[in-house]
Amino acid sequence: MATDPNHWQRVEALFLRAIELAAPARAALLDAECGGDAALRTEVEALLRGDADAAPSDPFSRLEAHTRAPSADPLLARQLGAYRLTERLATGGMGVVYRGERADGLFAQEVAIKLIRAEHASDWLLRRFEFERRTLAALQHPNIARLYDGGTADGCPYFVMELVRGESLDRSCERLRLPLAARLQLFVQVCRAVHFAHQNLVVHCDLKPGNILIDERGAPRLLDFGIARLLDDVSAGSAPPSGPRTLVRPLTPEYASPEQLAGGAVTTAVDVYALGVILYELVTARPLFEHSTRSLADWERLVRDQAPEPPSTRVVRGAPSRDPAALAAHLRSTPAALRRALRGDLDRIVLMALRKEPERRYASAQELADDLERHLAGQPVRARANSLAYRASKFVRRNRVAVAAATLVVIALAGGLFAAQRSARLAQAHALHATMEADSFQSIGSFLMDAFLPAQPAQDAAWLERARAQITAHAARVHRQYAQAEHMQANLLDALGQVCLRLDLDADAEPLLREAAALREATYGADSLEHALSLRSLGQLHFARGEYALAAERLDRALRAHRAAPDQAHADVASVANDLAACLRNLGDHAQARVLHEEALALRRAATPDGLPVAESLNNLAGVYQGRAEFTTALTTLREALAIRSRILGERHPLTLQTIANVAMCLWRNGEPEAALTEARRAEVGYRALGGDGEEALGQLLGSLATMQLARQDFDGAAASLAEARALQEKRLGKDHPLLAPTLVNLAILHHRRGQDDLARTLWLDVVRMRRHAGPARALAEALHGYGVFSFDVQDDAGAQLLLEEAAQLHRAQEPIDAVGLGRVEHVRSRSLLRQGKLDAAERCAEAAVRLLAEGSAAPTEQQRAQGVLEDIARQRK
Repeated sequence: MATDPNHWQRVEALFLRAIELAAPARAALLDAECGGDAALRTEVEALLRGDADAAPSDPFSRLEAHTRAPSADPLLARQLGAYRLTERLATGGMGVVYRGERADGLFAQEVAIKLIRAEHASDWLLRRFEFERRTLAALQHPNIARLYDGGTADGCPYFVMELVRGESLDRSCERLRLPLAARLQLFVQVCRAVHFAHQNLVVHCDLKPGNILIDERGAPRLLDFGIARLLDDVSAGSAPPSGPRTLVRPLTPEYASPEQLAGGAVTTAVDVYALGVILYELVTARPLFEHSTRSLADWERLVRDQAPEPPSTRVVRGAPSRDPAALAAHLRSTPAALRRALRGDLDRIVLMALRKEPERRYASAQELADDLERHLAGQPVRARANSLAYRASKFVRRNRVAVAAATLVVIALAGGLFAAQRSARLAQAHALHATMEADSFQSIGSFLMDAFLPAQPAQDAAWLERARAQITAHAARVHRQYAQAEHMQANLLDALGQVCLRLDLDADAEPLLREAAALREATYGADSLEHALSLRSLGQLHFARGEYALAAERLDRALRAHRAAPDQAHADVASVANDLAACLRNLGDHAQARVLHEEALALRRAATPDGLPVAESLNNLAGVYQGRAEFTTALTTLREALAIRSRILGERHPLTLQTIANVAMCLWRNGEPEAALTEARRAEVGYRALGGDGEEALGQLLGSLATMQLARQDFDGAAASLAEARALQEKRLGKDHPLLAPTLVNLAILHHRRGQDDLARTLWLDVVRMRRHAGPARALAEALHGYGVFSFDVQDDAGAQLLLEEAAQLHRAQEPIDAVGLGRVEHVRSRSLLRQGKLDAAERCAEAAVRLLAEGSAAPTEQQRAQGVLEDIARQRK
């Protein structure tokens, strides 16, 4: 008997493959696999003879007797626990998978049921099985098929799993001819799901396209997750048997890692390698190694000794079944364009996941996903060495104008062009600045990768505290390491402040951003582009806090500095103009916001006609159109933005979901309620799938959804939406952030309609207080108007008049005046005065309402209601 610890694993694997074959095919397999290893062949043949001679003493063995006659399957219609077996779906070395249906009458449910071979059900495995069944049942992730239940039947373990209807990942990509970016987005979701399972101490061990289905919603779903690990030899509370045992784990040679094929330890690196193979196939539409052998020994040698060909060169080589043009066409590209897209970062990402040594691969599936997302966003990736040339190339890609300016200066000097002394000094200064920014960017990228790439997706309170401590420690490091380099110190502190903003740590962000601003101002001056970068960061801080006036002041100064910069400098007028426009929209200045958004859009179209910056400007410009009730134009603009974001980022990216949510509200305001609800639910599903990263946006979406539910008299639905929206927004924003106000307004309306006026009044007081403390005058006027309408509805005419008069004064003080907003206030005032019998005052307000609503092109129904008050006044005077 062989004593090699890997020997039994080879025997097991070969036995499981041979048992499914007819005699001639078995002999051919053993010839190819065993070669001159007579001991290996003898042991496998002994197992095969024992299997053939075994009495059918259990359900699984009886089933094997009918493998080639499925119509006679003795298990069909049998009940296992609460489920009845209805159809055999697949048979493999591990067992058999059935379609099942719930049979206990509690509710209708279809499931997949996997039975494990009885010969592998040792006492140790059965104890282990029960322990792991409870663990895997809690493995809940939107991209992982759920394990519902499990048990044993006549000694055979079985699993009850979610039945996923879909198509395998590779076939779906092939059928839909998905472009490269869309494939990468799908694959990122797969990586996130794998990482989630790894965090829960579950390793798949048999990842392959057939175990990843694209469901009816277009989302990837991982099957059999954790089943392989159940049969690994890691202890689960009891020691494994000391002697040899079979069925350690399944594997598919084409996707198995070198250490897995060699019988080494199973770690998360096994799954990372398999993900690398899947990614290779997705981006090249070709297998990693083209080899006809089915021998595990041959595959082990092949994977161990042969280096994978870079994807960018693989796609331009012909294949027996498909030439390079056909390969590229399946990714909606051309051979040259596909090679350019793969060459560089993507080559390195794929090859890093496929490294022979486990410790040199990505440390986790999350790191692989993060690198792919950085690549999609045009940012530096971990798979590339942090060389100066590489960082500089990334800087060139992001700052083409800056580098072009530096290049022009060099050409000008070399060619002996004559220029004024002052112009030459200015040009040299900007060239030097471009070089400093490139060097600084290299350090920032390395610094932040060292500090924050091992981030945890679930940002709970404990994680945020650890992040805060880490940021503080790295800020101290910046002060020590760059004490004599103010420019570098400022850039790094600003970057740390941006990290704080990303984590909603506004209080921690402010001192970092202010210190960076002071350093830049002292070094380069208040009107420099360097200081403008800090002004923009501070503007973003104020915007995140809802301090829109302060944000606008900072951003306006930054925009002036960018506009004043020479044409050759790296001034980003479009981005700063876009940010300032967003502030002005929140301050109610839609006219100036439109001018800035249109300017930003024009600049961005000229640079990248169908890039993500264009989509951002389109998305924001649509908000201006909606504010002006130009809903048809807004929808057209949003749909163009959605097409760009979906193509580049995929359907489940936060920015894509943001645009879908905006489409939903625009459809609602345009009088298309059913389409609006459909899009809102689509965005909701996407945000929920993002987990913590989607919480803030989900809160805002649920508040908007509640508006639709209130209009449809769905008070229970609105109550549920608003309760969750409020909880999410308070968690992410705090209790006094102005973005919470619309949710509180809807809650007040809901309580009023349910007759809970005391609760409604309390909420209206909170909204008015919030708007007085922070927010533009127009927003306060709208809050006072809403509270005034409530007061009028509850017969409090005196209170309504005080609130509405203040609202009218605020509207009149604005430039330009919001005619529709003021007209609505005057309309409610006229109705309150009419009820009090003050006909002259009511008539003046009604006439003003009719005029203002007409000027503002309000909806015809609103104008008719205002005209109706004048008719009521005339009737009372008769």
